[in-house]
Amino acid sequence: MRRTAVGLSALALLAGAAVFQWSSFTNEALAGALVRTGAVLAAVWLAYDALQRIRLLNLVGVPLLVLLVLFSRTAKWLLLIVPLVLLLALFWPRIQGKR
Repeated sequence: MRRTAVGLSALALLAGAAVFQWSSFTNEALAGALVRTGAVLAAVWLAYDALQRIRLLNLVGVPLLVLLVLFSRTAKWLLLIVPLVLLLALFWPRIQGKR
């Protein structure tokens, strides 16, 4: 059911973008946002079965780390963040396995 909902949402967003593109509506930012969001949801719909097998830490943690590194304002934060994240990534399965 969730895969169907994701697919229908992607189709609705892409159809909305098409309506905005071919009508006299002049808000290009909204049409662009609808296209990008619809494309991402379509990709999620295609990869839905594979995404079910990915651990939540990998699905959320890796993009969060990338955003943290990209938006870090000083190199001092990177010198602190990168080693801590690498240590956490190396020892996470061992920490979880001891419980």
